[in-house]
Amino acid sequence: MDKYVSKKIIKTAVQISRGLIDKIVLGDIDAEIDWGYAPDYVKAMHKILCLKQPGDYIVATGKKHTVKEFAENAFKKVGLDFKKYLQIDHSLVTKEKSVLIGNPKKLKDETGWEPSVNFEEMINKLVEYELRNGNEK
Repeated sequence: MDKYVSKKIIKTAVQISRGLIDKIVLGDIDAEIDWGYAPDYVKAMHKILCLKQPGDYIVATGKKHTVKEFAENAFKKVGLDFKKYLQIDHSLVTKEKSVLIGNPKKLKDETGWEPSVNFEEMINKLVEYELRNGNEK
């Protein structure tokens, strides 16, 4: 079982598109998350380390998207309507609902950093990677 919902969605979408499994089981599809692209976050950290003065910064996109939006985009990328494969299991929800959206204003103002890809582009990159390199098991 995948530890992160984003990895679970990407991997499952690819597996369903290949006929290996027939459903995706998710908990709260209305949960809101500030999703960002890891390579962008590494670049942000590098910019922070290059500053002359140390400081506290929030590395985030500042934009929220639901699990449903993430799944819709991932399944769309492989040519599927995720609603046809979705099964909700509320027992998968392991924590109380909280929305944490970062504000990267200070980081942008002091380093010029901005995400290089938007939400949809990030998902496309993740799906493309999984299609090329995913483990079929």
